[in-house]
Amino acid sequence: MGRYFKFDGNTFDFATRADVSWRYEYWNEFVFGGERDQRVYGLTKITPSITAEYDLNGLKFLKYALGSLEATGVTVTVSDLPQIATIHAGVDGIWAGILDAKIDTWSMSVEENGPVKAEFTAIGKNTTSATATVYSADFCTNVMMASDVSVVVGTNTIDYTRFNLNINNGLEPIFKGSTIPQTIRPTGLEIDGRIRVADYLDTDIVNTSLAVHIGTIGDIYIPIIKITEIPPRVTGYDLPEAEYAFNGYPGCTVSAIWANLDNTIKW
Repeated sequence: MGRYFKFDGNTFDFATRADVSWRYEYWNEFVFGGERDQRVYGLTKITPSITAEYDLNGLKFLKYALGSLEATGVTVTVSDLPQIATIHAGVDGIWAGILDAKIDTWSMSVEENGPVKAEFTAIGKNTTSATATVYSADFCTNVMMASDVSVVVGTNTIDYTRFNLNINNGLEPIFKGSTIPQTIRPTGLEIDGRIRVADYLDTDIVNTSLAVHIGTIGDIYIPIIKITEIPPRVTGYDLPEAEYAFNGYPGCTVSAIWANLDNTIKW
């Protein structure tokens, strides 16, 4: 059984899911068709896309989501255009992929009793069925667990039970009279997330900066977060809890989000 998942020339050691989709869109409408009105149609768009999930063991991949990696290779920052890549996925001789792809969304989630999960979606300009070299995962590389991640809001370390962070580039495929995208343009950058805490009276979360320290692989920083929702709840004999929803914003002189990489080799 041969399986692989490659992004450009890089492999994901712990990819757990890859869904490739070539979405076809048709123009169609009903016309007067005699006894019954019936549809006519025409192909208007083909949008190659992919959704993938992996266990987090590095932050280097963020250069594709945010767009810029400093020459020193230690800091990822936001640039005007997310980087372009080719994605190949294969299982048992069935190959599918997308070309000239850009990352639309990237998210990470941390929950008790499990590994740190990351998920991304990408939109490409074309499809591919080319093969790539099969690889074996490096099982000597540690996957980050919930106990490896600390979330600091301002100067307060939050005792969370679940944490989620989302980056959305708002990609818009532009077809220019073609059935496949000719340009993929990012619109406004959106940063949001949720912090679930076990005490719904938690007062440590305020409107300030947020830092996520992830074991030995690096840190993610958001200069300003604004709390948008605090829904406390309790059910039956369960412990009370609350989820703090937030949006991320840039500071006066810095990007809305950036990451420092301690481990630049793995994804």
